[in-house]
Order: sequence, then C-alpha cells, then structure tokens
Amino acid sequence: MCSSLPEQGFAGPELHASAVPGHGGRNCQVRQIFKIGGSTMEAKVLVIGAGIAGMETALLLAETGAEVYLVDKEPSIGGSLHLLDYTFPTDSCGLCYLEPYPSPRFCPTFESARHPNIHIIPYAEVEALEGKAGAFTVKILHKPRYVYEEKCILCNRCAEVCPEERPHPYEGRLSPQKAIYKPHLRGIPPTYVIDMDYCTRCGKCVEVCPTDAIDLNMQPKTSELSVASVVVAAGYEPFDPAKRAEFGYGVFPNVLTSLEFERMVSFSGSTHGKLLRPSDGKPVRKVAFIHCIGSRDPAIGRGYCSSVCCMYTAKQVNLAKRRNPELEVSVFYMDLRPIGKVYEQYIRRVQETPGVRYIRSMVSSVVERHPEKDLLIRYVAEDGGLREEAFDLVVLAVGFGAPQGLEKLGIELDKWGFPVTKPDEPHKTSREGVFVTGAARSPMDIPDTVVDAAAAAFYARSFLPQPFSSPYPILTSYPDLVDAEPRPGVFFISCPELSSELDIDALRAFVYSAYGASFYALEPSSDAWDKLVEKAKAEGVNRLVVVPCGLRPTLEVHQKLGTLGPYEVVPILEEAVAPLRGDKAKATQQAKALLGMALARLLYLYPRLLAKISADSFPPEERAVVVGAGLAGMTAALSLAELGYKVDLVEKEEEPGGLLKLPRVVLDGIDPAKTLKTLVERVKSNPLITLHLGSEVARVEKDGRGYLVELSPGGEAIRCGAIILATGGREAGTQQYLKGTHPRVLTQLELERLLKESSPSFRRIAMIQCVGSRDDLHPYCSRVCCYNAVKNALLLKEANPEAEIYVFYRDIVTFGRYEELYTRAREKGVIFIPYTLDNKPKVEALGEDKLLVSLKEPTAGEVKLEVDLLVLSVGIEPSDNASLAEKLGVKLDDFGFFAEEHTKMRPLELTEPGVFICGLAQGPHFMEEVIGQARGAAFKAALYLKQLRGFPETIATVNERLCSACELCVLACPYKARFMDYEARVARVDEGLCRGCGICAMVCPNGATQMRAFDKKALMAVVDAALAS
Repeated sequence: MCSSLPEQGFAGPELHASAVPGHGGRNCQVRQIFKIGGSTMEAKVLVIGAGIAGMETALLLAETGAEVYLVDKEPSIGGSLHLLDYTFPTDSCGLCYLEPYPSPRFCPTFESARHPNIHIIPYAEVEALEGKAGAFTVKILHKPRYVYEEKCILCNRCAEVCPEERPHPYEGRLSPQKAIYKPHLRGIPPTYVIDMDYCTRCGKCVEVCPTDAIDLNMQPKTSELSVASVVVAAGYEPFDPAKRAEFGYGVFPNVLTSLEFERMVSFSGSTHGKLLRPSDGKPVRKVAFIHCIGSRDPAIGRGYCSSVCCMYTAKQVNLAKRRNPELEVSVFYMDLRPIGKVYEQYIRRVQETPGVRYIRSMVSSVVERHPEKDLLIRYVAEDGGLREEAFDLVVLAVGFGAPQGLEKLGIELDKWGFPVTKPDEPHKTSREGVFVTGAARSPMDIPDTVVDAAAAAFYARSFLPQPFSSPYPILTSYPDLVDAEPRPGVFFISCPELSSELDIDALRAFVYSAYGASFYALEPSSDAWDKLVEKAKAEGVNRLVVVPCGLRPTLEVHQKLGTLGPYEVVPILEEAVAPLRGDKAKATQQAKALLGMALARLLYLYPRLLAKISADSFPPEERAVVVGAGLAGMTAALSLAELGYKVDLVEKEEEPGGLLKLPRVVLDGIDPAKTLKTLVERVKSNPLITLHLGSEVARVEKDGRGYLVELSPGGEAIRCGAIILATGGREAGTQQYLKGTHPRVLTQLELERLLKESSPSFRRIAMIQCVGSRDDLHPYCSRVCCYNAVKNALLLKEANPEAEIYVFYRDIVTFGRYEELYTRAREKGVIFIPYTLDNKPKVEALGEDKLLVSLKEPTAGEVKLEVDLLVLSVGIEPSDNASLAEKLGVKLDDFGFFAEEHTKMRPLELTEPGVFICGLAQGPHFMEEVIGQARGAAFKAALYLKQLRGFPETIATVNERLCSACELCVLACPYKARFMDYEARVARVDEGLCRGCGICAMVCPNGATQMRAFDKKALMAVVDAALAS
C-alpha cells in the first residue's frame, strides 16, 4: 500500500502512474510527487542493502510515514544476521530489539516485509542513479529467481528431485545445496530460487511442483524508481582466504572460514552444533583460530582493521567450548581489539576459560599432514622463535571488504572501495542526497551499525517534504462483543503439505464437537486473506482461528482480522507438521492441541474486557530536553531542531562545549576548536533551542504524556515528551607511574595542550598505554587512547624528526581506518614495545627532567630507556551520573555509564521509554562517532515524540469490588503506574505508564488486578485444552 501523505504546505500533490512493480506482497501503483517552490521533490527513500543497517534504516524511516524501497542483491533480505544464532557480548539473539517500538515483537526481517511503508525488492541491483537530491531516478535490475513468490508453498518437492548440487554460500563444503534451494531457514520472501550456474534445465522440479510455481524461462527485468534520497547500506564482502594460499583454504578440507565455523557451532547448521572435521566427520579435539586474514595487510591492498574479528572469534571460541568442554583451543593473534564497552570483560572471560590459549604471534603457513589430514601451523612466537603445532581444524578469521558496485552511484570511493566521507559528516557521501551507513561505510560491529543506521535515517529523512506521521494506527479496536453470542470459526488456508500430512476431516470434527466451531477450508491464493475476511463476515464469525499454511499475515491483514473480533493465528505447519513430518496421526493430534488452545482462549476471554480496549492514545508533549551541552548534546539539540522540535538544552557549566573546550591538536580529523565555535553559534541563534546554562536537573516526574523536568537553581519546570542524556565523560585520573609527583609525566591531553601552546623539543619520549584501563579499576577499553597516542607520536615526529618515541602497549587498538596511522607511525620510526598485566613497565625518577622506564621484554631482554618525557594514556571515565539516573529511574552499568536497554540492539535507548543517550554518557567514543550517536538519538527521540501511546491489551485493570486497598500493587509496580485513590479506597492504574508486566496481578491477594486479555479463566481453559489433547 502507498502511504497517505499530507498536502499541507505543498503546491500539489500531483499523482502519476508508476511502472514500479510491487514487492513483498504489496503493489504500489501510485507515485507521489510534491512541488516545493517550483521544484519537484519525491517523498520516497531508497535503501540499498537489507542487512541489519538497511532494515534498521528502513524501519526507522517507515515509522515516520516515509515510503521506503528496500533493495537487496540476495534472493532474501536479512543479510548475514540470520546466520548468527548468538551475538557477543550477550550470547543471545536479540534481533527483535531492532524494531522501533517500546518493546520487541518479531524479527526485523518479518517486520520489514510486513510494514505498510516498506516495499522490499529482493534479488535486485541498482544499475544507475540519475538526477539530483530530492529528485533521483534509480534504475533497478530484477534478477530472475525462476520461482513465482506468490505460488511457492515451500513444500521442498523441487529440491528433493533436483539432481544437481551447488556449494553452500555460507556453509561452504559442510553442506552443499541443490540447484533449486531456499536461501535460508527464515528467509523473506519465503521462496525457493534456482541457481542457473548449476541448473541443467532437466525439468524435474517443474514436473513435481504442485502449484506450477517454477518457470525456467523467466527473464531479467528492469524498472525505475523516483526517490528523494538514497541510503547505501550494502554491508560488506567477506575476504576470500583462497587469495592467501599459505593458509590452505580451498585446498585442505579442514581449513574453514569464520563464517563456515559459525554455522558449524550453530544448532541450525549442517552439523547441528557438533564440531566435526569436514575431511572425515570425526569429532574435533584441537582447533586453532588465526586472526587478521584479509585485514591489516597492506601487501594485498587491505591495510585497515576489520574491527570485529577479534570479538567474533572470542564468541566462536566460547560457543565451541560450550559444545565440547574438553576442546583444546588456540587463538593466534597480533593485537586484541575489544573496542566495545563490555567487550574487554567478555574476551577476558574467554581467555580465562580452561583449555583456551591466546598466542601473540605471526602465522607463516598452514600445512596438511598425510594421511591423517591434520594441519600443522608454523608461526613466529613473541620471543622471535619459530614454532609449529598440529591441529584437527583451523579457522580463518576473515576480514570485511567494501561492497561491490558502489561506483554506479556516482560517489567518490577511497582506495579500499569505501565511500569517502568527512569526519564531521561521516554519513554524507560526495554526492548530495546519497548517504552511507553500517559496514558499507567502514567495518563495524552490530551496535555501531544500529547507531549508524539511525544517523543515516536522520539525514535521508531531511530530504523528504512531509512532516513525521504515524504510518498506521497503533491498535485496532475489536467490535463491542459484550452482548454478542460467541460464533467461533476455524479458517484453514490449506496447501498440499498440510492436506497430505494431516487428517483434515478429523480436525473438522474435533473443533465442532469440542468447541462448536465451524471449519472453513480456503485455497492458498494471492487473495486468500480477502476471501477469508469476506467469508467470516458472511457467516457472522466473531471468534477466528486462522491456520495460514506458509502465508504470513501482513499488518494490513491483522488490522482487517481485528475488525471481525478476537483472533488467533496458529502456525500448524511449523509447530505440528514440520517436526512430525511422516507421522500423520501424531501431527494431527498436535494440530488438535494447537487449535483447542486457541479456541479455548478466544471463547473464555471476557468480552467486557475486550470492549474496553481501544485505540485511545496519549500524544506526548512535542518537546525534548537534552541534558549536557558538549559535542553530543549540542548536536542532538540541533538535530531535533532541524526536525522541527523545540528543545531545552541544559548545561551545568556556565559555558557550553564540554571536552571541546580543551586545547587539542589535530592530524586529520575534526578540529575541536572550530567545531565548538560553529556549534555554539548555531545553538544560540536557533529559535527552537532554549539554552539553560549553569543549570542542573533537580527533579523529574512522569505521567502518560511525558515528563515534567524541574531545573535548579531557579525551579523552572519544563514539560517534555522525551529526554536525551548527553552528560559526557572526562579523562580518568591516575597516580601510577609518578603522575602528579614528577613534572615530566603527562597525560595525552596534557601533551596536546603542550603541543598546542608551544613546539616542544624532547629528544626521547616514552608513552605507556592502558594506564588505569582494561584493568580491575576500569575493566573496559577506552577506544580512543591508542589513536591519540599514535596521532601525538606522529605530531611529535613532525615537529622533531630526530625524536625517539617508544610506545609501551598491551594491544594497539587502532581499528578500522585508524590502522593506517599505526602503519605510518612505524614507518616514521616510532618503536612499539608490548607488555602484559603481569609484566608492566617500571618508572623511576632521574632528577627533575629525566625518567627511567624499564621492562623485561621477551625478544630484547631487559629494556631500559632514559627519557625526557613520559606520556600516559589514561582513558575515559563517565561523569557523575548516579544522581541523575536515580531521578529518571534508569540504571547505570558496572562502569558508571548509563546502561542501555539492550547492549547489542538498542545502544541509544534506556529502559525508561522516551529517555535516550548519546556520546560519552553511553561509553567512550571518537568525535565522529559521537556526532553519529547524537544524530541517531535525536531521530529516535523525534520518532518517539510522534508515536501514539495506544493502550496495549496487556495493561492491568482493577475490579474495584474486590480491591482491599492493601497497596501491594503500588509497592510492587516497577514503572510507578499504580497509585492509590484514597477517597474511593481502591488502587488504580495509570494506563499511560503501565507496561503490562503483570507483577501487580501476581502480588494481588484478592484477584482484584487482572491483565486485559489474559483472564485467569481463559488461561486455565488453554491449559486444559493442551492437556486434553
């Protein structure tokens, strides 16, 4: 369906017929164009790539009312996320948290396919991008999949008879696929595709297909789209390790890529989580992981770090040890780069696992031993000696490369193929209106990708003319069924797989005899849902149980079903037929249980409760408060103002700027001084921003419409709908290594002040990394310290090329493009000397102007350096956030930063709805990352301000006749949604605050509190139905 966009303020709209074919089960036949000031501007966005970055960008844009076309070159959307059963550091899935809702619902791939404003275009590529920002024309090539999406019922008969095999795209040689295959288990669209590179056109699949869904003569097609802006979210290309012949990939069967091993440890993979050698199927007893394959290697044109390999290897080691606790694991690495806030703790736990060794080394080759096909790894150890060791299996941690084909977009690319951007506008490409996000911009992990997607959505949305609007009503009201007699009906959308594996007559008899329900069989056609609704209306059915076969109801279908009465969608195909295929009796019995449970719940639900559920809402105050006026706070405030919202920017200091006010030196990044001047001027001149200097948050109250924020001093009260916390951080203090007692011991920030104010001529300088970081005091990596040390070392070398600079380090964490600076520093003669927590450098004073730094080093023995200056990299710690966190009812993490709602998938949201974080309040970040976080947090806050607050079915309700005013529910409610009405002597519910957790119903001694649509009688009837079947 096409989104309905407002006409206010435009000279149109003009409507034109569109030749763009519909995708994802929808057809959009109207192209909406708006004219602004004589120029034509499209009201649509193209997102290229449907992985995590693309789907998150599309969902956020679609939630604002924008129409989004989501194009992906693969046969199904989802990117590589569906290959990951577990993600670090939570070791869980959590992908549902990507949804832009107050709480997670479904997998984002399903939501992208179901969303009324998102049109998915799988198996297609952008061929050309013409026009200009606001009025782009996109040429799209639709590749033939040789299977009609609307006809395929996923019966798998085609694959069963196909005689040809192809290598599996991500399980490699572990599990070959047929030439006709389903891309992956949870693929959207859920349709098979034929790889014509392997198909012989024998026609066997055509013969057995029961729905005539296969067409071997299908041809490529092209189409054109008109869009206002483009977001490149094309992900990454994994490095092909066959290009590094010394590691034996593609030659030795027991050498796997990290992605192939990911599937091996997955329960949904070809070995179902068993660690088996591909060569002989024997259990793996000893496995080696080799880092940096296709990363940090200038010799092959990949002189950057892929940023994520260290952590996904740690996760795979952890999973492998879970599968087999006796497994011996060795990890060969150069530097460990745990750049996420909690990654250091995760990787340390893995390192301390019995049977796991991390070996700092350089691997020279992998050789196969015959006849047992073991693998011999030859490497240079930390002491410089040559070693070799045999393993059953070797896993290559392959790096990320830039996506192919970006040159077609007419944007400038760097030498590695990534789009060129500016540090202060990291998502803008060289072409106006074209933005880049996620791993297509630079290798990054999932949390950074999620943040990046929100920032890209902000930029892309700025080119759309219409204001934010809700794309659909939050909740459909059921009809008033208080006095209506229940008329249950089971609507069975049949297909060959269901009809052949189930006794349909037995099911028909069961639902009628046990529940008085009628049974309606429908054919699986493209208009099956419309026919179902028409049939239900004609028969007067007001309690519906729907068995959809392989068809997934879209949001529009759910809305239509809700107008008929309470309904349940029962996945019999997935929960009865698939696990019990071949046993018709057991599958039928399981189907009876599922149908019985659904009918019992519908028949015993209190109609009176259902009648109270409505689409009433509390629109929040369309105003935001931003706490903190540093780089993050000012950027967030300006971003909200650009989106049209009033902002109160609260800063405890007398001048805005935060850390930007400190004297800094610049090599090739953002200039803090210039940035500070620009931001302050823009903030002070913006009519939508009120700047409160010398003020702090004194008190916060919440109700269904938002927050009442009281400031001190002065007591000014601000009503707002959303709050962004940008409280910043500070340089961590230390007393280690004579800091504070010797004048020649400085921190990196103090060195920058010195470089800014003068031209120091120190002859010999030492730097020590991770001072008070990655230890028990601050058990996290501060992310920026190694970059700052390398940058300052290069600046010192520029000022004095004869200077000797020595950097003592545990790991050099110059991830992504920053690796190139590390390479440049080594080329300039900067010496890097490793140390460990067990063997730290020692520092002695040699008078007022000299220090002695010593270390026992594995290769050089005792190192003693007499230096003129010692510089400490002390890391970042959070501001004093405890008081503010208590006032807002949010949590801090173990380090004192604000604790995100979900570390992986919701890094900008807190557990309190409507409260967001960005910048150093969330954790250590570079300035360009802070800008992206601020943009993303502002966009999410703006989206929150526009969302309707519908009453969910799960909120609590009170039977006043049973309430004894004991106040237990008030004390137990974690969201302060329960309060006492002392006049009536009953406990009441603030429906705007209730989150439906059910704790109050659990503690109520009289049963006065119940959860809407979860009545006790209904739930017990469901249990009885399950046990009876």
